[in-house]
Amino acid sequence: MKINGPNDIVNLDKICSEKRVIKNEQGTKTERLQQRGEGTNTTGDIVNISAEAAQIRQLKSMIEDIPDIRESRVHAIKEEVGNGKYRTDSDQTARAIIRENILDHLL
Repeated sequence: MKINGPNDIVNLDKICSEKRVIKNEQGTKTERLQQRGEGTNTTGDIVNISAEAAQIRQLKSMIEDIPDIRESRVHAIKEEVGNGKYRTDSDQTARAIIRENILDHLL
């Protein structure tokens, strides 16, 4: 690729606008064919997604829908702390930290 200077930017703009015109003309041609019922398979790309990829997409969507903060749990803990009844299990806390750390490395 050769870049000569600032005058090439003008040429680049001209080329881009010409491509847009050509693309628009092709679009109208495609619309005319589709209206007549012709050429329905001649435009566009076809994408085939494997079953595994579709399942991954669905699982990712489900994970994104899970709230980061469980308000009901936060409220319950705040109440326990306020009443002086909140107790922690240090072994359970340590296991949860280790489990989360391992999952972070795996994912």
